[in-house]
Amino acid sequence: MTEIECIVQINYESCDLRALDWGATAIDENCHFEDASRGEHLVELNRYKRDYYRWRVIFPNGKVVEGHDCDNSTFMACQFGLIDE
Repeated sequence: MTEIECIVQINYESCDLRALDWGATAIDENCHFEDASRGEHLVELNRYKRDYYRWRVIFPNGKVVEGHDCDNSTFMACQFGLIDE
């Protein structure tokens, strides 16, 4: 597993554990996130966290469902969603 894949996996697990602050420790401060479905860039880690908490309000019992990941060792594109359990 590459370093980027490990970071993404920690992020998925932290979302499921409702422990985003723990997951955020693995994410570099300069990491850029984009919600492609909304065309929204979440350039700062704090914006990413706010976006996560917004989804938690909508899906309080949500679980991460992993989709397709594409890793080229410089960036990783991830597709995932939350399903309400």
